Amino acid sequence: MLYIIRGHSAFLNVTVWSSSIITNSYWMRQIKKIPNSGKYAIENYDLTIHHVDQHDDGEYTFYVVNVYGTQSIKITLKTGRKPVLTTNQTLLYAKKRSLTVLDVTVSSTSLITGSYWVGQNRIYNSRRYTIDNYDLTVRNVKASDDGEYTFYAKNDYGTQSIKITLKTGRKPVLTTNQTLLYIRRGLAAVLDVTVSSTSLITGSYWVGQNRIYNSRRYTIDNYDLTVRNVKASDDGEYTFYAKNDYGTQSIKITLRTGSTYVMI
Repeated sequence: MLYIIRGHSAFLNVTVWSSSIITNSYWMRQIKKIPNSGKYAIENYDLTIHHVDQHDDGEYTFYVVNVYGTQSIKITLKTGRKPVLTTNQTLLYAKKRSLTVLDVTVSSTSLITGSYWVGQNRIYNSRRYTIDNYDLTVRNVKASDDGEYTFYAKNDYGTQSIKITLKTGRKPVLTTNQTLLYIRRGLAAVLDVTVSSTSLITGSYWVGQNRIYNSRRYTIDNYDLTVRNVKASDDGEYTFYAKNDYGTQSIKITLRTGSTYVMI
């Protein structure tokens, strides 16, 4: 059996030994004699097929004749291609202690064998790892799981690989001492939020359905919101949203205005 990648040339090699002069030799495919022209080249009994495709699959027979008779030998040609690998997860963010799946799609013209590696270490099925249908599941993700994972797929025509980088972390952690904030009207109110995050975050403040932007009355700095010259219309529930690569968290502060203020 001869496996050849489609688009390449196939070389069907035959060695002939004879005690007398060879009077004839030729190649056949099914009942058709193969010419020494076009995509076929015959030289010194060997057959070259240029730019093979799936239509070239099949059994090729070489016949050789001398004064004592005819002998033949068969070679089966099978064309195909290396596996084709795709993923939407070249960079995958996973929350710590979560279950995450490294997803790879494989297209192959023949049976493949696959393996996952992280660095120089091959990954096998275990309590924490499961390889199923070319996907790798990692359970209870830890910081030590960070790294570049490589999936190798091999078939009769060669080997291909694809890489996925796994980065672990957690959603932002938000805290405040101001779940309820009383401010005297006319003063400035500072809504204070402390943020802890394993990666870069983006943050925004909202009151009801309205997002708050920096302006003459509002300043957002280092996750804190300053409201100047507070009015009765500023009463309400303010929500701060923090988003990083691992998800979004929010925290609420209720602002009440009046003639005196108390911080709780």
